[in-house]
Amino acid sequence: MSYFDTLIFEKKDSIAYITLNRPNVLNTYNTRMRDELYQVLSAIKYDNEIRSVVLKGAGERAFCAGADLSEFLTAPSPTIARQVRWDGIRRDTVSHRNDHQDRRSNRRSSSATHQRSRIEDHFKTSNE
Repeated sequence: MSYFDTLIFEKKDSIAYITLNRPNVLNTYNTRMRDELYQVLSAIKYDNEIRSVVLKGAGERAFCAGADLSEFLTAPSPTIARQVRWDGIRRDTVSHRNDHQDRRSNRRSSSATHQRSRIEDHFKTSNE
């Protein structure tokens, strides 16, 4: 099942099939397709079951006619788009790192409390 507007993604056995799905405009490459391809290819990268990828175009007339110039002329530059994407990844990474550090801090805190409790118990029993 594919959850994309401009792509069809299928996985059969160890093969991933990506179909560019804008046949009414000869599968021209637009910013939405770029973003969806980025998502799909990132997921494929971390899927150990996938051994090969088949990239195809929907329709009878063209695999891909190139960039959708009507949209790319108004889209942000690739540099800005890349920066936005990396900022999102960094934000997610920092959030994940902070969560991990919070869990470690809580573990240390509870471990220190447990150790302090054991020391206090030791002194109580040795003083009695």
